[in-house]
Amino acid sequence: MVPTSVPAALGRRATWSGAVDALGPRLAELAHALSEHGLAALLLIPGSHPGETDPFCDRLARWLETGLHTGGGLLIPVHLVEWSGEGHDLGCADGAVRLLDALLALEKKAPQRVLLLGLSQAAHVLALASCLIAAGPETVTKVFQAARVYYRWPLLGCVDIPMWERVRRRLERSPALADCLLDIVVWGPVARYSWRLDSRMRLLHFVQPATAECVEPPRPPERAAWRARLADRRLRLLFNSSQFRSQFGAESMGWPAAVLESPVVPVRQGEHATPGPDLQNWSLSERQQWTLALVEEVVRRFYAGRQLKVA
Repeated sequence: MVPTSVPAALGRRATWSGAVDALGPRLAELAHALSEHGLAALLLIPGSHPGETDPFCDRLARWLETGLHTGGGLLIPVHLVEWSGEGHDLGCADGAVRLLDALLALEKKAPQRVLLLGLSQAAHVLALASCLIAAGPETVTKVFQAARVYYRWPLLGCVDIPMWERVRRRLERSPALADCLLDIVVWGPVARYSWRLDSRMRLLHFVQPATAECVEPPRPPERAAWRARLADRRLRLLFNSSQFRSQFGAESMGWPAAVLESPVVPVRQGEHATPGPDLQNWSLSERQQWTLALVEEVVRRFYAGRQLKVA
């Protein structure tokens, strides 16, 4: 089955041979529960793998979509939203813009509910995206002005990253995504930016076990990428200003959401464990079991109108 495509911000997927048949009953339960609550799509945002596609998420997106379709016979497309994986302010802002571009493409079809699942450093991307959605046109303009040198050549004025210009124009015509209901799920560290959730959004955050990657300051863009480096510096100054701290700074975090420990799942002959920072270190079976446990927990907490059987 070829996954449904959404333009621009949605990346490629790779096949992942696995135990769809063995896990079919659980996937069927998930498919029915998600469909009954009007879920139109699941967007998967990978964690931090700078400069390359996260192979785990790339395969997971296809496996989840194939399993949901095979098990439930229902059309719930799973899209992978790719971003650079760089944790500096520009990297997170670029990830947020790519996610928003994907959501805006989905919004054109019909009012709908979308599940966003972010892993690891994608927590920062999702938090920043929530700020941009909730912000007014004046704030949006300041953010995009700070990053202007990154997506538009100075002096010449040519836009060489059209996605940024497309998203800027749409966000400045508020309200953005007025017809989308966003269910946000994060497995990752505490976000560096505040969450700004309105009546269209709800958040479930599973806290990732602490790692050096989570606490070390992100490296700025390379010196050779002078446009990216300048845009990152301007965004950092903007986000750290007193005017913007209340909107984008983690210091103002009020957690309007459930914050939970990472799911514990059975692995290796009855042992229990939570995944470390790199899910690729797990076997195929362990990754599939943990992924299903995570999605089943999301269904329990977000879509509780239907009892979910768990094998």
